[in-house]
Amino acid sequence: MTLRPHPVLTRRDFIQAVAGGGAAMGLHSFAGPITADNSQLASFDVIVVGGTPGGIAASVAVARLGRRVALVERHDHLGGMTSSGLGKSDIEHREMIQGLFAEFIGRVRQHYVETYGNESKEYELCRDGYYFEPSVAEAVFDQLVAEQTTLTVLRGYQLESVLTQDGSVQGVRVRCREDGQLQALTAPVVIDATYEGDVYAKAGADFRLGRESRDTFDEPHAGVVYFDYQNQLFLDGTTGEASDRLPAYTYRLCLTTDPDNSHRLDAPPPDYNRERYIGYFDDLRAGRLAAPKSYKPGRGYNAAHFDTLVRVLSVTDIPNRKTDVNMNPRPLAFPFAEEHAGYVEGDWATRRRIETDLRNLTLGLVWFLQNDAEVPAAHREIANQYHWPLDEFADNDHFPFQLYVREARRLVGEYMLTEHDVTQSSERSNTGRFDDAIAVGEFPIDSFP
Repeated sequence: MTLRPHPVLTRRDFIQAVAGGGAAMGLHSFAGPITADNSQLASFDVIVVGGTPGGIAASVAVARLGRRVALVERHDHLGGMTSSGLGKSDIEHREMIQGLFAEFIGRVRQHYVETYGNESKEYELCRDGYYFEPSVAEAVFDQLVAEQTTLTVLRGYQLESVLTQDGSVQGVRVRCREDGQLQALTAPVVIDATYEGDVYAKAGADFRLGRESRDTFDEPHAGVVYFDYQNQLFLDGTTGEASDRLPAYTYRLCLTTDPDNSHRLDAPPPDYNRERYIGYFDDLRAGRLAAPKSYKPGRGYNAAHFDTLVRVLSVTDIPNRKTDVNMNPRPLAFPFAEEHAGYVEGDWATRRRIETDLRNLTLGLVWFLQNDAEVPAAHREIANQYHWPLDEFADNDHFPFQLYVREARRLVGEYMLTEHDVTQSSERSNTGRFDDAIAVGEFPIDSFP
């Protein structure tokens, strides 16, 4: 693999490459054990750990600058949540979208135009490329990396350790999940693009995990909070004290209403226990499954689901009779609070166990809605319109591969983003103060049990 002459890769070069897209090249892709026959894969200019959208963007940006990049992904698929069920881009103000994400959206849009035509229902449902099927998102990501000749992709490799010398990160040691073989990869630059912050944690960097107390950064809404979502009120028990708890993890589902493309559950998952779900009957009786005060039809809410148990799911239409299925904030649906305890700091065996438990709880909820005798027949009829698409996640029983890690470690860097930087709720509000900003994002502040 020949490295093209190029100036030193500076931080500004990298940021500009991510923002501007750069010129495309090609890819060296790799899956399976590294042997002496391909030992050239051991040394790179940049190593990116995590085949998430951020990891892919970083890898492509560096490769477009002519540098040799290794992208390491634990799963056999790239794209993280974006290709694992999150088919509804949570973006309201599209004028801020730019860089490689804008390129991704453009390619998604192009796919639906070229495949179905710009007058088609599928193109309408893709909403200019912001809504998409998981397989389409993955194909676009694969296309992006396949164009880079200096980018090597290692699928099915999980991080085992970080190589350091004199306090400086020199590379990583990864393990092939197929045969257990270890391989050292070295580079002067290592980027942590994992959802969990695994690289910097293993490197010994300081990080925060959980909720700081209200006093730590003088944040009015920090720490232990009990909140009435419907009435927007703090409840008794709110102390503002620190807590090691994290927002609940779940899976973002892709379900279909196409009977010809459906994989149906024919049995409950292992360890199924209907008692885990009967609390939804209380929600139904209390009126918590009624219509929200305002909503956009087809974007998380379906009028046919109101006042039924199916309302515990947040269903958004995406192309080809498929849906992005999230949870509604109240009732809690399938985040299953505290089931993810120990995930972030756990070893790989612990993480796999928690992933399996959450998968079975999620499958159990669908089974419950579709089959439980106490669920009203009309509700079961609605629930039985939704099944697992045969053409999605075919190598994982049509179930998403990536756990929805909503929040994990936060690196303690030169500056810590706080409530004061993103709200105008206090006299200390800092919104708009960052003259050296390198990125723009927008989304309401999200809090989950």
